[in-house]
Amino acid sequence: MIKKIKSLKYESMLLACAMLWGLQFSMLKFAGETFDATTLLFIKFLLSTLILGIINFKGIKFQGEKMVVHSILLGVLVATHTYFQTVGLANTNPANSSFIITTNVIYVPIIMFLLFGKRPSRNMIIGLVAITIGFLFISGILSFNPLSFNLELGYGDLLSLICAILTAFYMVYFNYLSSKYDEVSVNIIHIAAASATMFIVWIFVGIRGEYKMDFTNISAVLGLIYCGIFSGGIASLLLAKGTAKVEASKTAILCGLEPVFATIFAAILTVFIPGLDGKITFSIVLGGALILYGAIKSSLISD
Repeated sequence: MIKKIKSLKYESMLLACAMLWGLQFSMLKFAGETFDATTLLFIKFLLSTLILGIINFKGIKFQGEKMVVHSILLGVLVATHTYFQTVGLANTNPANSSFIITTNVIYVPIIMFLLFGKRPSRNMIIGLVAITIGFLFISGILSFNPLSFNLELGYGDLLSLICAILTAFYMVYFNYLSSKYDEVSVNIIHIAAASATMFIVWIFVGIRGEYKMDFTNISAVLGLIYCGIFSGGIASLLLAKGTAKVEASKTAILCGLEPVFATIFAAILTVFIPGLDGKITFSIVLGGALILYGAIKSSLISD
């Protein structure tokens, strides 16, 4: 009984993490109308670093030069894929972005096969097919109306797809480092490195005079704070604690609910936030369902 209660506790952490990530899509979309991508991400990662540092400051362990260098490279990677996510989100709706980025779960085994020769299972292949078809529906390439067939991929959807691929590399890299070094330390160092990376980019953007920010927009500022503290810092802590106690297949299923929450939150917030595109079409529902099915199917261990 006690074991079941503890299991439920950690599973609830992963579910809460998926919810925090899901709401982030709407918050990033809204804040992106007021702040340029580099300013938004620099502040987001800075807030995440501060909250993680405050909570886990005494737990940071420097385990050699290689550990620090790898963690910094991981930070550059997470900054890059988050930049593609943010810019892509500015050019599509939260539902599209979240479901497309969820396709990263199928790229992970592909990367593992290319790097380590680990062959994908039958479930992964089925998942890949489902995710591919779902992506085609969400991106508008496939439609129930034959006259609207379109091979042109939207700019925002394309950037979200690139983000999904980079996210897969990030997950493989992070898992590799976590198996060699202290996971909490790698987490804090790489988020701090992401903040430093975006600060450098932010300086160059300033030199070119491309800043866009308005701190008088309270709603946008609150959205930015949410992304930094909650979906950034706190969500990463929940993920770290949950994945340590929950089996991989169940973790993938729970975290795979992120786009479902993103779609629900976007639909609700559209009522209260003018200009937030939370429109849900049948193609989004069908494509999202296929992607979610593919994500769950590909994460199952047994065939």
